[in-house]
Amino acid sequence: MKKILVTLLFLSFSVSAGYNYSGNFHYDASSSFLHASVNGDNDAAHFLYYQNDSHIDNWYEWWYFNVKSGNRALLLYFFTFGNLNNPIRSIVGVVAAFFNGNKSVVSITSHPFINYTLNYEEFDIKIARNRAYKFDNNYIVEYKAANLEIKATMKSNGKPFGGTPTNLKNWQWMAWYVAIPYGNASVVVKINGKEHRFYGKAYHDHNWGIAKPMQLKWDWGEFSCSNFSIIYGIANGIGGLYFVNESVAKQYNISISYEKWIFINGFIKPSLLHLFSEDKKIDLYVNLKKVYVMGIKNFGKPYLLGKMHGKFYGETINAIGFYEHHRNFCLN
Repeated sequence: MKKILVTLLFLSFSVSAGYNYSGNFHYDASSSFLHASVNGDNDAAHFLYYQNDSHIDNWYEWWYFNVKSGNRALLLYFFTFGNLNNPIRSIVGVVAAFFNGNKSVVSITSHPFINYTLNYEEFDIKIARNRAYKFDNNYIVEYKAANLEIKATMKSNGKPFGGTPTNLKNWQWMAWYVAIPYGNASVVVKINGKEHRFYGKAYHDHNWGIAKPMQLKWDWGEFSCSNFSIIYGIANGIGGLYFVNESVAKQYNISISYEKWIFINGFIKPSLLHLFSEDKKIDLYVNLKKVYVMGIKNFGKPYLLGKMHGKFYGETINAIGFYEHHRNFCLN
């Protein structure tokens, strides 16, 4: 029952409220503001700097990781919600999911008064027996549960970017830092003692802010090739598309047109998106390639793997990556 309740709470922050809009959406890459000065690593924890905010009960912070390799994929999500100074008014935990073909194993570690440690100077997050940290320029994520153990070692090949908070409305704001825009990973997964080893493409970002739950609207996707990646991130109409390689992380204004939709396990998700710039130098499509399911086959939350193709400033793009689309209630 505990895991069911935590699962429902986790899903409540991420499920879509449904399709109630149409047309194209244009996103301006220039609208942001500096909410506070934070010393140290942008991938470190941030709650301490905002703990006296009058709206701190609406705090959220999470660290997200994925690895893709053929029919195998891995998701890991370390999260905190609410006023962390009050264990009754906060929730902390980890979600882990391993996909192997059409099979999935999902595990959630979260309970009241869970033991955890957040490092505010460098990237080092400990929640129960699980840890995400940096060692010798590698990002290491470890997860341990009764039936599932994971160790992923990730190395970034791209320039990190982001971290400047963006104003949403009134007192609500959010920040997004991409520590691994693209990279390599080695993964060891143990399911009931059976070991799976694989190598794949890695991605990792970090999100934090103060906003009412279930009111953020966002689109996000990450598509990497051998020596660059294209990432888009838009929240409540603010954001853009980023071209990232080893030395450059450049942002562009784009519009998104939702061309086709699919209904999966009670969720409406786009199966074809068109991302384009006004001058048409960016002309990209994202096609749904595979649906992974986090949970029971016909009742779990769908997670979308897509294929990006088209033109980016004259270059032909063909890349695979995950993408998300959330349209919840409007800010008020």
